[in-house]
This record gives sequence, structure tokens and C-alpha cells, in this order.
Amino acid sequence: MALLPWAAAAEGCRITGHDKPPKASLDASMAQPIYSRDLDKRQMTARHGLLKTNQTELGLTTSEVRLEVMPKVWFQPQGGGRGCAVLDSVTVVFRISAVRVEIARDFPTDSCAYRVIREHEDQHVRFVRQALEFALPDMRRRLAAAVEEQRALVTRASSSAAAAKAVQDAISARIRPAFEAYEREARRLNASIDTPQSYAALHRRCARW
Repeated sequence: MALLPWAAAAEGCRITGHDKPPKASLDASMAQPIYSRDLDKRQMTARHGLLKTNQTELGLTTSEVRLEVMPKVWFQPQGGGRGCAVLDSVTVVFRISAVRVEIARDFPTDSCAYRVIREHEDQHVRFVRQALEFALPDMRRRLAAAVEEQRALVTRASSSAAAAKAVQDAISARIRPAFEAYEREARRLNASIDTPQSYAALHRRCARW
């Protein structure tokens, strides 16, 4: 079989037996939030380093984001301990892998304070999802462009693993700006309700804290 028609060969490389362009898939999702009432407000405040300030931690939402690039390559040894590879397929995982909502156990679940704190933290959960949805179109565009770029390349490497790592690094660099856009948007949205004015308005909603 002739050299792949779309691939620009690295010096001395010829790839045979593989005649399909690379495929890409994007796994983008968000885990269901887990709610916790394990700590009281003093313990929460201590855990998050606010004891020396005038703040008291009543509720907190945290999230973990997983970004992983998993390419598969078609590798052919070329002799002399070297080989050549083309991208066969790649899966990118861009996932909010954990969302944890802590609410201080000082407040009964039927109290005004609990309801107000829960509403505030649920807004943070929605912001996490909104930030993910905000970044997804750019992530898809960047992934498509990265795969198109790899479609035109043959990678020269010492092994299949080394070739896959080189491709992984190249694709990761191309899609990283979309991930950073997610982080910026999440910070912006969360900051919009984490203000002294917002907290004061929440406290005014309940007579007892």
C-alpha cells in the first residue's frame, strides 16, 4: 500500500496498511453533586483557613475537573530502533469529575438559614455546569483542528508509546486554551455572587442565624 495520501512523511518514514483518517471523540460531562453536613461552621471555617478573618464559612462548593487526552497511533518499525506513526484515533475527556457541596450542620434542614445557604451553593453548582457548557464549543473546535493537523503528519519515534506521547502532547497543547477558558469563566461566575453585598443580602433573608 502506498504512503498515506494525507500524511506528510517524516524523513525516512513510510506508513503502510493504514488507510483511514483519524477519528476523535469528546467525553464531556458533569458528575452529580454530593451534599455533606459533616462539619459545623467553626470546623468548616478552620478547614478553609478563615479563622483569622472576620468570615465564617457556612457553605462551600468545590469541584474537580478532569482533562485527559488518550490517543491511539498506528506504529510501524522502520529499523535501527526507530519507527513511524500516524494518529489512528483520540479520545478527550473533559469532565467535572466531582462536585462537593458542604453546608454547616449547625442549621436544621427545615430552617430558613439552611434553605438560603443551599440556594446559594446550588447556584455555584449551576455555575460549574454553565462554565463547562461555555467552554465546550471552543474545545470541540480546537480538538477538530488538532486532529486535522495530526492527519497531515507522520511522527518519527523510538516506539509506539513514544509516538503516542508526542501526539498526546501536541493535541493537549492545542486544546489547553479551551480548558483555561473554562477555569476563567468558572471563577468569574462564582465571584459574581461571592461578594460582601451578596452575603449581606442572604443574611437579611433570615431572622435567625
